[in-house]
Amino acid sequence: MYPFTYHQEEQGLVIDSYQGSGGALRLPDEIDGVPIYKIGDRAFANSALEHAALPKHLKILSYQAFMDCEMLHTLTLPESLVSIGVGAFWRCAALREVALPPRLHTLGTRAFCECRSLRQIALPSTLRHLGNGAFMECSSLVRVELAEGLEYIGVNAFFRCESLRDIQLPESLRMLGELSFYECFALEQLRVPSKIRSIGEGTFGRCYALRRVELPEGLRVIQDSAFRACRVLEQLNIPESVEEIGNFACKASPNLRPLTLPQSLGRIGERAFESGVQLRVYAGSAAAAYVAESGLQYSLIPQA
Repeated sequence: MYPFTYHQEEQGLVIDSYQGSGGALRLPDEIDGVPIYKIGDRAFANSALEHAALPKHLKILSYQAFMDCEMLHTLTLPESLVSIGVGAFWRCAALREVALPPRLHTLGTRAFCECRSLRQIALPSTLRHLGNGAFMECSSLVRVELAEGLEYIGVNAFFRCESLRDIQLPESLRMLGELSFYECFALEQLRVPSKIRSIGEGTFGRCYALRRVELPEGLRVIQDSAFRACRVLEQLNIPESVEEIGNFACKASPNLRPLTLPQSLGRIGERAFESGVQLRVYAGSAAAAYVAESGLQYSLIPQA
C-alpha cells in the first residue's frame, strides 16, 4: 500500500495526491512494472515532507506539485526530469539545496519563489527560458550559475534576492525581463551581454550595492527606472547605439561618474538623471537640448 493515489496514462503513471504523514519519502521508480513519469497538480502540496527522492523515470513536475511544503529541506531530482511546472516548489521555505537535472528545458513561473533557505543554484545548458518570478524572494540565495544557452530571464526572476552578490550573465542571453534583479541589495557588479537590446523597466532598480555596470554596444533602450536608486553606482557607460533612456532611469543614483550621452540618443525621459551627475553631451544633439531644459550639469562636446 502506497501513501499516495495514482492513475495510469499512456506514458506511464501519474501521482495524484499524497496521503502520508511526512518525513522522508522515496518514491518508487515503477509500480507493477509501469514507470512513474509525472507528479500531478498539487500532489504533495502542504504536506509535512522533509526529504523527497523522486523516481528515476520522472519527466514532469506539474503545477504547484510541492507548494507550501514548509518542512522540505532536501530534494533529489532525477536526470530524466525535463519540466518543472508553475509554482512547483513555491514557499518551500526550508529547502536548502537542489541540483537541477541536465536535461531540464522548462522552469515555470515562480517555480522556486520564496524558497528562503536556498543558497545556490546552477541552471543547465538545456534551459532556454527562465520563468517569471522563478527565484523571486529567495532571500538567502548567494550564488547563481547561468549556463550558456539561456536566452530569456523572465519578469521578476530574481526579484528581491537580497543576498545575491555576483552573477555572470551568459553571452547567449537575448532578453532581461522587467524587475528581474530589482532589490538585489548585495549585487555589486555586472556585465550585460552583447545580444541584449533593451534593459527592462526597473531591471536593476534599488540594487543598493551595485557599483559597476558594463553595457554592450548594440543596446538601444534603457527603460524606465532601470537603474533607479542604485545609490553607490559609479561606473556606467551609455553605448553609442542607445536611442532612448526612459523616465527615472538613473534617478536617485547620485554617485555616477561623468557620463557621455551619445549622439544617437533621440529621447530622454523625465528626471532620468540625478541633478548632481555631470553629463557630457554633443553640441546640437537631442541630449544637449534635454540637459539645457532640465537644468542638469553638463559640458558640451563640439561637433566634428
